Formats: sequence, structure tokens, C-alpha cells
Amino acid sequence: MYNTRARGMENRSQMPHPDKRVLILDDDAALGSILRDFITYTCQYEAIHIEHPDNLWQTLANGKFDVLFLDYKLPGSNGIEILERLYQNPSYRNLPVIMMTGEGSETVAARAIQAGAIDYVIKTDLSLEILPALIEKAVQHRAIQQAIQEARQKVEYQAMLLNNSRDAIICWDLNNIITYWNQAAERLFGYSAEFMLGKPVFETYFSLFEQPPRRSAADENATMLGERRFRHPQRGLIWISSQISRLYGGEDGRQLIGTMDVVRDITLSKQEQETLAQSQHFIKRILETIPHIIYIIHLRENQVRYISPKVKDLLGYAIEEVEAAPFHEILGCVHPEDEERVRLHY
Repeated sequence: MYNTRARGMENRSQMPHPDKRVLILDDDAALGSILRDFITYTCQYEAIHIEHPDNLWQTLANGKFDVLFLDYKLPGSNGIEILERLYQNPSYRNLPVIMMTGEGSETVAARAIQAGAIDYVIKTDLSLEILPALIEKAVQHRAIQQAIQEARQKVEYQAMLLNNSRDAIICWDLNNIITYWNQAAERLFGYSAEFMLGKPVFETYFSLFEQPPRRSAADENATMLGERRFRHPQRGLIWISSQISRLYGGEDGRQLIGTMDVVRDITLSKQEQETLAQSQHFIKRILETIPHIIYIIHLRENQVRYISPKVKDLLGYAIEEVEAAPFHEILGCVHPEDEERVRLHY
């Protein structure tokens, strides 16, 4: 005989959940009907009872359920096997399961919990009065699992974004211990995250540079910007731009938890700057050597943009005088006999 004591179905629980659904898999038609009716009328959940395991998967596929009451002994199967199949399927892995056994076997109960059940009940001692609390526990369990899963997915997504960043990102805590070292940092500096994590930042990371900063941004009121260089064992001299800033966290996002350095390889741009500077120096030497005056005039702006140093030797004007004067004033210095020809030329 099953112990199905209750205060009466007419005394409904104060738990209206019309959007919640409970599935009962039990080959005992009488007990399954009792559970279904009690959950429907007392707990105010939508409850569905099926008697054979073959109907389980199609029923799950046809709609979402919040709790599954699962009998241990079933035709051609048992509750442990079904639990294992549920866990293997990502769609049903987080479905809360309450195992029902016909006898008080601690072995079965332990196996059920190990297989993923959140609780178990013994049919011979089952009191309907405990069902609302069991269902509420299962619903809360699922909500917690979903929240954890969403948080984990968010963290994994953020980690993916950081690892796919072309900038190297290095973080360290208030004790100056490295806590984060992304893949771009591995590629840039040639050290793995496994090697760098947990190491003192000044002794390992900043010691790589020719002129390491003396203080952490955690000691500053503003972001520290700068350029540094280090010698890579394979690539030689590397230039980087660095942006060191405070890192905040905590519940309100205002608690100082460490420091972050966002680093970018600027070696190529530095090389281009050096090449440009060398080219400009070379051109300047040529212009200073040519025995003629070379000049660039912006006619629309009526302004001399450039004039070579020979203007001093040939005309007696300093470069600063010519570049500061409007071009029409310079034309005014032309000999009157040549004025019309020069005007027509321009």
C-alpha cells in the first residue's frame, strides 16, 4: 500500500504556476494518476503521466518540462539507465529529476544521485504533502543551473573575445601577481600563459623591457600611456605601445582589483617612421646641395609651403621671412621690367 496522506485536494497550495509543467513516468497507473491529479489541482502545475519509457522521449520532444518524477523499475529499463541517457543529451541534461523507488534501497538512492537526480522518494513512505516542496526545490535547482550555465557561457564568450584580440592583454592583482595572459601576449612575448600566470609582474613581465615602468597603474590616478621596447629571442628588437590602467570589479564594479596592460606591436610603424626620417634627411641634404632655389607654392592659399636654403645665398632672404609672407608680397619684390612676365607665368 502507498502512503498518500494529504490534507485534501480542495485545500490548494498557494503556489500558482500555470506555466510550469511536470512529467511523471511510472508504470503504476493508479499512483501515476494520483500524483498527476494532486500536482494539477493542489500545486497548480500542468502534470502529465506516462506509463512506458518508450513514450518518454517523444513526450519530452513535444514540450518543455520543469520536473520529471521518474520511477526506478520500468518495463524493459530502469530509472538509472534513463538518467544516464538524459545526461548524455544536451537538451535534457539540466532537467531536474526526482527518482521514485518502491523500496528503501540506499544503494539505488545513491546511484540515482550519482547519475544526476536531485532527490529521491520512497513510494511506501510517500506523503503527498511533501510534493510542493520537492517540486519547488527542483524548479529552483533548475533556475540556479541555468544561471550558472549562462554565466559560464558569458565568461567563455568574453574569454574568446579577449583571446581573439590582436592586442596583448596582461592583468595582475593588487599583490602584483599576473592573473591573465591572453593568446596575443603569448605570440608577442614568446611566453605561454601557463608559464606567466602566478608570477610577479615586475620580476617577469616588466623585466623584459629595456626601460620598465617603476610603478603600477594601481598607484596612479590616470591611465599610463607609453612606448617601450624589448629584445625578442627570435625576432630581435620589438617596439610596443602600452596602455596601463586600473582594473575594477566587485558587485558594484567600483572595487579596485588590479591592473591591466593593453599592448600592441608597433615595430613595423616604428621602422616606417625611421625609414621616413632617413628619407627626409636624405632629401634635405639634396635640397641643401642643389645650387638653385627650389620652392613650393600653394596658389589657392597664396602661401609659400617650402623654399630651399639657397634663398639666403641668392636673394638675401631668410627662409622664415619667405615662408611667413603671402606670395603676392614676394612677387612685389620682382624687378618692374620682369613683373608682367612673372605674373603671367603664375
